[in-house]
Amino acid sequence: MDDTTDKSFFQKDARDIKRSVEVTICSRPTLVYVVAIADKEEDNRVLFVPCYGTPISHDVYDSVRDGFVFYASDVFEIGKIPVSYNLHLNDSEWVEEIPLPMSVIKRYLTPDQKLRHNLWRSKFSNDEHRFTTAQMLGVY
Repeated sequence: MDDTTDKSFFQKDARDIKRSVEVTICSRPTLVYVVAIADKEEDNRVLFVPCYGTPISHDVYDSVRDGFVFYASDVFEIGKIPVSYNLHLNDSEWVEEIPLPMSVIKRYLTPDQKLRHNLWRSKFSNDEHRFTTAQMLGVY
């Protein structure tokens, strides 16, 4: 196949996949940690975040110690938000719990969670850090 055919197939595949998936809301709460990762490697260290439910983030998960492992400068527990989401493939039984982007997480934060997160976040420069999350479900 040439590049034009590959691109054409990709566009059709992407369209068909988007049409066949559905995102549904769940009432299970999501526990969220935010992780600050410094651009300078020497400013990071190994950090462990215990998992108190079903891990759904894509980061390094240590099943023996039941937690996430990060090479980062700091971790902050935002706390629980009242929702989670699943991804369904319409023509099959496939269902997957999905991690939430920060824009969705922020929508559900309480005023206290927002204040604490903003205070913690203000310690870091966007020019020198990037941020990710550790998320888990079924935490009551």
